[in-house]
Amino acid sequence: MLIVHGSADSAVSSFLAGEVFVGLQRLHKEVEYARYSGEEHGISAFANQVDYCSRMIAWFEKHLTGR
Repeated sequence: MLIVHGSADSAVSSFLAGEVFVGLQRLHKEVEYARYSGEEHGISAFANQVDYCSRMIAWFEKHLTGR
């Protein structure tokens, strides 16, 4: 699972995303957590958007194509 979250998200607490991440790790599930400082519910800073898209593409390539 790929979890993406903004640290300033007022809709969903970043604490909850962290709890999901830790819980999945404890269950030995493959999980990656990208937390973007200062971002809200959507990722708006250009550099963060580039990083987010790169992470998504890499995740899908790995899990859907086996690369």
